Amino acid sequence: MVLSNRTQGQQAEKLARDFLQQQGLIFITGNFSCRWGEIDLIMREKSTLVFIEIRFRSSSQFGYAIETVTPKKQSKIINTALFFIQCHKKFINYSMRFDVVAFQKISSKTPTKPTLNWIKNAFAMDI
Repeated sequence: MVLSNRTQGQQAEKLARDFLQQQGLIFITGNFSCRWGEIDLIMREKSTLVFIEIRFRSSSQFGYAIETVTPKKQSKIINTALFFIQCHKKFINYSMRFDVVAFQKISSKTPTKPTLNWIKNAFAMDI
C-alpha cells in the first residue's frame, strides 16, 4: 500500500515528536503557520525554544531529506519563528534553536523503516 505524501508527512511528524519527547523536549505546538511560512514542531528544552523542521524522503533517488532544507527554507523558518515569539511574549526571553529531523529510506521499494537523523542547531540566524 502506497501512502500519500501528506500521510507520510503526518506520520513523520508524529514519530519525530514522540522521539523528541523521549529525549526530554516538551511539546508546545505543531504546524504553526503564518504568511512567512510554517514550522512543523515547536518544542522547549529548558529555557530554549526549539523550532523543528521535519523532512521525509522515501528514497534517495532525488537526494537526501536534509538537503531539502535550503537557505531559502531556513529563512522562512527563521521569520516564522520570530513571528511566533512576537505572538507569544511569554517566550521572549528564551533562546532559540533550529533543528531538523530528517527521515530517509534507502529505497522506496524496500519495506524497511526510515532512519531518523536529528540535527541539533542545523542552522542559525544571521545577526
